[in-house]
Amino acid sequence: MPITRFHSLLLAALLWGCGTDQTAPPPAAISSLGDLVEHTTFADEGLERAVRFALNQPRGPLTDDVLSDIDTLDASQHAIGDISGIGRLTALRRLTLGANALADLAPLSELDALQFLDLSDNQIQDLAPLVGLNRLSALDLSGNQVADLQPLAGLGQLTHLDLDDNLIREIAPLAALRRLRLLNLDNNLVRDITALMGLRLLRDLELSGNPLDDLDDIADLNDRGVQVRYFVPFENPFDEVIEAAVRKELGNIKGPISQTALDRITTLSIIGEIQTLNGIDKLRNLDALFIRFTGDADFRLADLTPLPLLRKLTNLTMRDLALSDITPLGAILLLRDLSLPNNAISDLRPLASLTRLRFLNLAGNEVSDLTPLINLNRLTTINLTNNEVSDLSPVGAIADLKQVWVRGNPLSSETLTIVVPALREAGIFVVGI
Repeated sequence: MPITRFHSLLLAALLWGCGTDQTAPPPAAISSLGDLVEHTTFADEGLERAVRFALNQPRGPLTDDVLSDIDTLDASQHAIGDISGIGRLTALRRLTLGANALADLAPLSELDALQFLDLSDNQIQDLAPLVGLNRLSALDLSGNQVADLQPLAGLGQLTHLDLDDNLIREIAPLAALRRLRLLNLDNNLVRDITALMGLRLLRDLELSGNPLDDLDDIADLNDRGVQVRYFVPFENPFDEVIEAAVRKELGNIKGPISQTALDRITTLSIIGEIQTLNGIDKLRNLDALFIRFTGDADFRLADLTPLPLLRKLTNLTMRDLALSDITPLGAILLLRDLSLPNNAISDLRPLASLTRLRFLNLAGNEVSDLTPLINLNRLTTINLTNNEVSDLSPVGAIADLKQVWVRGNPLSSETLTIVVPALREAGIFVVGI
């Protein structure tokens, strides 16, 4: 899960506390314990390891007197599935159990001194064991399977609550949490947020990834000084190969993809059995696009009509697609670099309007007629390797042309004896003969 501003604020609360107690406890001295850690006290080895690290006591008995000295425990990422016995840590005020395998929270009900609790990225559904933890002021439940928030309704001291990435539809129980200042509900199933309107201390609210029915409440909260972040989710329109490329470009994100996130993408590489460009118009700031077909599928991408909707596109590569009709490309007027190798293109007329082109790669196609290129005066390089060209004379009219690649073409004797020498005399580098 990416670290957001909200998570940073919640982490600060978890680490430092609030109210008059602003001094963090000194860190425990942690030795390099390796495999010497004894497992004799707790049911779960990972939990015992975390406790012994906190005490810097790899071996020996863990008495109630010793355990009751612990007021802060970081047991995150210890593969813990069972927290039986944790109730013996009677003085615990700060507990971090993120990124484990927890489902049963029953042992936490004994920790009535807890003020800060991180349960993020576990397998939690039932929050009933938290009902009596009335001193909690910060609680992180992000990345679980929570649907029912009723057990939280009595936790009136909560000021920071993270419920990101759960299964929540109904948030009415949150109306009782009058001290809430930061609330994260990103990536849930919430449609109605009226329950939040009475939270007068609320200052920071995350709602992105929810199918909200009415956005007027967001405007009201903003007017009241609440910083609300909400990106409207849309139904995923992408071919699965494009979606995989988009998520990779965005750092392998999960869940709904906001338009704001898509607007950050300026370069995209798509490799695979791509069959449709549906949804690619959502990439409004795309400047460079690389598409390569790989695989054995008989059906390949053929419909290029979405591409002209990429208004900022200047660099396009589409290879190994068996393309024959490139008509839509003629409407991408900002194109400067165009590569279409290993397709089935014979008709270049759609390219006649691309007057900004500087580089054109048509290697491995079926091109014979070059006359559509004569007015593309900014072209400096043309790759015509392995086509059906016999007459090179049209390229002599291109003002800025510097080199042309012609290997693997059935060039006529006139082209070889008259046209090619004339091109070279004009300073054009003819490669391949």
